[in-house]
Amino acid sequence: LLQSKVIKALSLEHTHEEDLVDPLSLKEQGNQSNDLAAHCTPKSRKPAAPKSAKHAEMAAIAQDMIKQKQKQQVMGETLSCDGITLVEYGVTTKNTSCCPSDSIKCAGCAMYDTVAESCKKCQGGYIMQDGLCVACEDTVGWVTKEGATCDSLSGAMCNDRPVNGESSKQACCKCGGGKKLATPFQYADKRYAVGGDIDMVPLPRTATRYSVNSACEFSAHNITMNGSTGHISYAPGKDPPQKPFGVACEVTAHQAAGLSETVKVAVNVDWFTYGASVLVFSPSTVGFSPETDQGTWQEYGMVCTPEAPWLVQKIATGALTADGNGTGGAVTEVDDSLGMDGALCQASAIQLVGTPGEERRERRLSNFVAIRPRPWPQMEYENSYVEVVTGEELPPIKLKTPPGYEEGMGGLKPSQIHLACRVEAESYNGVTNPHYHFDSLINMGLLG
Repeated sequence: LLQSKVIKALSLEHTHEEDLVDPLSLKEQGNQSNDLAAHCTPKSRKPAAPKSAKHAEMAAIAQDMIKQKQKQQVMGETLSCDGITLVEYGVTTKNTSCCPSDSIKCAGCAMYDTVAESCKKCQGGYIMQDGLCVACEDTVGWVTKEGATCDSLSGAMCNDRPVNGESSKQACCKCGGGKKLATPFQYADKRYAVGGDIDMVPLPRTATRYSVNSACEFSAHNITMNGSTGHISYAPGKDPPQKPFGVACEVTAHQAAGLSETVKVAVNVDWFTYGASVLVFSPSTVGFSPETDQGTWQEYGMVCTPEAPWLVQKIATGALTADGNGTGGAVTEVDDSLGMDGALCQASAIQLVGTPGEERRERRLSNFVAIRPRPWPQMEYENSYVEVVTGEELPPIKLKTPPGYEEGMGGLKPSQIHLACRVEAESYNGVTNPHYHFDSLINMGLLG
């Protein structure tokens, strides 16, 4: 769910965690500008310590799944898109565009031109370079002799004159300098059934060259990867394995010389599966059906810990639905899902194997985490107006928790916030008509 609330000349839009492929996981960074007060850096709750290695693995998978679901919902809510839906936020507006998921131009892009097949505008924290949006950060604390920050410089103001050992062309991204960063990406959390196809792609695609680590055993299971696109699938002409297996590798996207990003990718194949390790039940995703190996399947069953009376399974088909009745316990290791309805579940089914009339009954199992978030119904702040004098630190403006959605009560607070501001000032640090933009890499607003 995407909700917005305009406060004076300021608009904030946020995404609920049950609504996700930003499927992108950005590295948290602290306050990196001397021009910003410390409270401008968002604070995040540290995840609970896992109780076991398996719980830690499930917690990590759950986090990736929740973030992927968030982006998919933000994208799918505004327009029908077979690729990646990009959202550009304004003070009182929101524009969307659809970018093909196999296009390298989606990464870091805020607005995509489908006619020209190019990115029109990059997200905050990215700069346009050779038609691609490249993540970049300015030298921390660098200013001109007049006190102007990198963000406030125009093209004509970029030069080779050093200030404290660096010129604007060395310190500032918009002048061709700064520090280039690898764009984060990930593979979606998926599980496959024996005999089915494997189809995994990097989201977003960030490079034209991908590699795997030397210990990768994809080939032992007839799995291969396209070195240009990062697409993972069964090798053409090879039969898929006929038994369940799991294999994990490290995939590296080589964006440029000295610029690469590595992620871990797990391929899991079971006798039957619900498509993912973590099933997030939301208003737009109310059910999941099992994917199975060949043969006849019957007598589905399920056990969850803690009990999940809201989760219903059809014995005949194995389909799962959230009927909306009853509450339940939670899975504490899933960070940011603390207190939400959730459970660790094991589904079972009987597969009839063999020739007709001589079938044998085989009991199959499938494990997953089920989560039913309750996103906040509204976003409201304790204050709608604040006024400070020059040099005074702006006091934090905190979100109000809706009644009944307190931590531990099953409520899900906003996890991603975007800030857009209208600047009412004739000049700032010598810059006429200054503007504001939100850096999506460091989750911070910059004025210049």
